[in-house]
Amino acid sequence: MNRPQIHVVIIAKDEAINIERAVVSGKRIGNVTVIDSGSVDKTIELAEAAGAKVIHNTWKGYADQRRFALEYIQDEWIFFLDADEIISPELADKINGMELTADGCRIKRISQFLGRWMKHGSWGRDSVLRLFKRNKAIIEERLVHEEVKVNGSTIFIHEPIRHFAQNDFETIGKKFTTYLPLMAAEIAKRGKDPNMFFVFLNASGAFIRDYFLRAGFLDGWQGFVLAFWGAASIIAKYAEAKRIMENTVRRDNGI
Repeated sequence: MNRPQIHVVIIAKDEAINIERAVVSGKRIGNVTVIDSGSVDKTIELAEAAGAKVIHNTWKGYADQRRFALEYIQDEWIFFLDADEIISPELADKINGMELTADGCRIKRISQFLGRWMKHGSWGRDSVLRLFKRNKAIIEERLVHEEVKVNGSTIFIHEPIRHFAQNDFETIGKKFTTYLPLMAAEIAKRGKDPNMFFVFLNASGAFIRDYFLRAGFLDGWQGFVLAFWGAASIIAKYAEAKRIMENTVRRDNGI
């Protein structure tokens, strides 16, 4: 079988703790390029030592980095891998042994949270579209949690990406402070003032869905923390969006 060349792309900055593991896993299916936006730790050295090509592109946002990758990489197929993820050996075997007949592949992702692989709740149902034909890809214009969409057919791969997501509260806090302003800004751009009562109901419903209906309780105390943190994040991002909108009104009114 003559499988098309796949190019693995990792977007990174200051990921010395993760980058070697990610690059090594990416080499299982193809060449690896790390797009770095100014690391000051050993990300670049470790990535190159692991076998990746490293190029620099000034940070202008998540979506912009992915578009840059699509312009820079000329191979027909691209696999976007986050620095805190790996292509599992079983996923690599699956990809290396399959014919790429669709335009994109949505892949199951399993994530580790506070030391436990989460099998239930919302995270237990997670999947991401990461392997796709470059000329079929569409990058959403979003500040955070942007996704690749494919203008064409897709298939689902059950063999997983492994995501070493948030294994201590320091990492949880850093991700929260990084993503919260971006998520709030996305909400504020819509121009609709959030009703915090309904936000609270939505957050409560999310906790009930993830912890009870989707059996997050089977993931032990980590399942409870994850469901609670997800609900709290909903409240926090809408509250921050409300604050942004109110400050904008005050500024426009000269207050």
